[in-house]
Amino acid sequence: MAVFLRRAWYLLIAQVIVACGDASGPSAPLSFAQLDAGFAATCGVSTDGRGYCWGERWVVGRGAGTAEPVPFPQEIPGNRRWRAIEVGRDVACGLTVTNQTLCWSRAAFGFSGLDSIPTPLEGDLGFSQITVGDTHACGLTVSGVAYCWGDNTRGQRGLAYPDYLTAPRAVALPVAGTFRFLMLRGGPESTCGITIAGDLACWGGSEVEGDGFVPHIVQTGFNFNRFAFGGNIGGRGFVCAEDLALTLYCFGYESHASLPQPTPNPIALPNDLHAFDVAVGGAWLPLLGLPYAFDLHTCSVDLTRALWCWGSNAYGQLGDGTSTDRLSPTAVSQLTDVAAVTAGGIHTCVLRSNGMAYCWGGNALGQLGIGSISDQESVPQTVRGPK
Repeated sequence: MAVFLRRAWYLLIAQVIVACGDASGPSAPLSFAQLDAGFAATCGVSTDGRGYCWGERWVVGRGAGTAEPVPFPQEIPGNRRWRAIEVGRDVACGLTVTNQTLCWSRAAFGFSGLDSIPTPLEGDLGFSQITVGDTHACGLTVSGVAYCWGDNTRGQRGLAYPDYLTAPRAVALPVAGTFRFLMLRGGPESTCGITIAGDLACWGGSEVEGDGFVPHIVQTGFNFNRFAFGGNIGGRGFVCAEDLALTLYCFGYESHASLPQPTPNPIALPNDLHAFDVAVGGAWLPLLGLPYAFDLHTCSVDLTRALWCWGSNAYGQLGDGTSTDRLSPTAVSQLTDVAAVTAGGIHTCVLRSNGMAYCWGGNALGQLGIGSISDQESVPQTVRGPK
């Protein structure tokens, strides 16, 4: 009972803080080109290249201040033009239109070693793409070489001995080995990438020092061409990947290199439709009588641009108007013409082809960007404009 009372009290305080803030209303909704949902925050880039974040206060990149949530998009300081902004649990990084990477974190020079305001990354090589986990981040060069920075307590940076013990946290360093990658995704405590051969290689996530800390092939023979990686099961993660035929497979990642990997299972979307995009979200949530409970949810856009979600739904993160968990893909019927989907800890967001952003699920920290704090929203809500 105490957990739920604390949660209700926090919601009440958050609502009072927001209500007592600036009385001016939000502007018209923004048009977005990119969106990323983190653990309890969301960030995106508008069609004119401006960067915005909302949810937990730290994510807006303005340094130390109050702990009050930001329930509407707030522009990242610095008057930059961005290509993408990615956000995790304690770290956010952005890639500008000139391919410069800047990062910021929940606490200045904490676990990640990064500052709390957007700061140019040391060792930046002009990455073509970036990805962010809970407390670490990685980038990919145009030639497919992976670099990572931030926290490395679970080997999530892919550094070989002795670098994984001594490497500076705020500096981008090359991942060990000779793999070249097409795509990288950071999980909470581990990282995975699709190699140029279409195999899936992963590293990190183990509590055993050195075990699986460098990239190793975990799935081969599927010719994957895109994937999503998220969740957290004791350092492990959950993967959904598409092959060249757009068949969707979902499976776990076993972080201990000596143990067998789970077998990928094909996921059948209704009407035999193929996947166009996919997202995986998840979080550890404390429950009475248990050390934690794992909430995992997955969403996929099919080739008709319809959205399907399945998995945990205690916070309405599946968007079907209920809090009922779903074992198979269930339609988010209020949305059509979906261009991209992203999943956070207990919330989900999409972009439609017209640039409009919608979010739903847990909203205790304003991560939906709808201008207010609430326990949850179980159907898609329009992301509001900035105040």
